[in-house]
Amino acid sequence: FKDVNFTQPIAANYTNETAFAQKVYVRISVPGFCASLGIINLNVNTPTKSSTLESKYYICYGETLTVDAGPENPTRTWSTGETSPTVLITKTGNYSVELTNADGCTYTHNFTVSDENQPKIEVVNQTNSSIEVIAYGGVKPYKYYFNGVAQSSNILMNPTAASFEIQVESATGCLGEPKTIYFIKINNAFSPNADGINDVWKIDNLDKMESVSVIIVDRYGNKVFESTDKRKVVWDGKFSGRSLPTSTYWYTATWFDPVTQKSEQRQGWILLKNRN
Repeated sequence: FKDVNFTQPIAANYTNETAFAQKVYVRISVPGFCASLGIINLNVNTPTKSSTLESKYYICYGETLTVDAGPENPTRTWSTGETSPTVLITKTGNYSVELTNADGCTYTHNFTVSDENQPKIEVVNQTNSSIEVIAYGGVKPYKYYFNGVAQSSNILMNPTAASFEIQVESATGCLGEPKTIYFIKINNAFSPNADGINDVWKIDNLDKMESVSVIIVDRYGNKVFESTDKRKVVWDGKFSGRSLPTSTYWYTATWFDPVTQKSEQRQGWILLKNRN
């Protein structure tokens, strides 16, 4: 019964009408005996929310994030499989932890680990004398690292290494994921005189690219060299086995860079200095 006067009966399957705690009254009657009266206290145990967990966390490249479930719940099961009070996270994504308090009440807390504070390298542009980095995300101004050397400019002039690990750091000190690129350097002059110095014309690191095409023509537009094999893009200054005269020639080189996911094309001149 809902009331102490036993005038409001309730069904056998009853849901409390007062949140968290309610009294109901019972009368037990057996023929030949006096009725027994009693009170049943309906108490609803509820899950205990964590005082430390957040809905979103931020992580920088190379960092390890510690997420603390808090002291309120003695039993924890993380989506990573751990049951410890804290969990270490190194990757972005969606996570959860199931928390159970001393009364056995359980709830699941979902949270996200985001890399949005990290600067991300969007585009890497190259010329024969520079590397330009375009980045987004995080707080500007950025700091740029080329093979570990920091600079404020996003353009590295006169690169000398064959490859560069590029990384960008935000104004708050958050590092983004690095990219390693190959520097494509094209020499503009060679002298095939068999002295062991600049005897052939080649494009540095072109063998690391895909979909390669190199065409060289003379000043009249006649093709003197062509290759679509990235392992065979070395020109010895000959055409059909015959040494070509000293002159200026023009090249068109195209390729696809699997690291930057860009198709590139460069055009320019080559000075062939030969013994005529």
